[in-house]
Amino acid sequence: MCLGADPEAAAHTAEHVFMRALTKRVNVLPILVEQEGWRGKIVVKGDGPTWADVAGALEEANSVIMEGRPVLEHSFQSIEEARSAFPGLRAYEERISPPVRVVEVQGYDWAACARRHARNTAESWGIAVTEIRSLSGGRHELRFSAGPAAAAAFSVALREAGLSARALNSSVEGLSARLGEVLDQLGSSRAALRSLSRAILRGPRILRASSGAELRVFEAEGLEFKGVLGDAIEAATSSGACLLAVATGDPARVLLACPRGSGVNAGALLGETLRALGGRGGGGPEAATGSVAADRLEELLGALSSRL
Repeated sequence: MCLGADPEAAAHTAEHVFMRALTKRVNVLPILVEQEGWRGKIVVKGDGPTWADVAGALEEANSVIMEGRPVLEHSFQSIEEARSAFPGLRAYEERISPPVRVVEVQGYDWAACARRHARNTAESWGIAVTEIRSLSGGRHELRFSAGPAAAAAFSVALREAGLSARALNSSVEGLSARLGEVLDQLGSSRAALRSLSRAILRGPRILRASSGAELRVFEAEGLEFKGVLGDAIEAATSSGACLLAVATGDPARVLLACPRGSGVNAGALLGETLRALGGRGGGGPEAATGSVAADRLEELLGALSSRL
């Protein structure tokens, strides 16, 4: 297929086919094409092409390339004459002067171009886009490879997609959706970290019972209680006060830890109080967890502090 082909001519032919497929999907005009062997870049002006646009264009372009369509040349005295013959002509008119040479990928694309081209699309083997960059002035750059360089690019892309999918516990087909989930989780984690930082800077809210016992309340978004019960018990024991961690939200999630030897049963206290407020929860004598509707959180704090 691409054996013995002129790399620049074959790659430029592949670029013609790809640009026809891309302009069907996005309003762009190529204003610069640079190549070296099987690789090159296209600078377009107009709407920013997305990877979804490019993927659709590549699928169509590679299908046309593999059909082995003849590549024909036509000559005209003016751009008007060329457009009259080929209404779908692609042309960057600022750079065109008579006579006008039109390169046709038979029945598919017509473009005014003075460069060398393959005689048949099959000489190009295929095309891959490896990078999309936004430039100033509404311009966008697409890096591409054709022929054996495209084969190498597809192999690298598949390898990287496979490694990424394995790292994210996903299939290659579901990689973009899984990555979206991970980014959402990362955003939530950052928000929780900011909330936790604010809670640390504010310090605990201290509620005192009539018995003199203290309930120290820490409130922050996105707190995680799994695996920290032992730490909470140690913190409560060292401070001599019951600690209530509140993960804000609706419902609000809570963790109650009481000092060892205090005589307060955290599981019984929290479970009974939550049930009275329509929530649920429970645990052991030194630490317990549960949840309650956000609009009843203040009632929970008052009830817990009054029962210490």
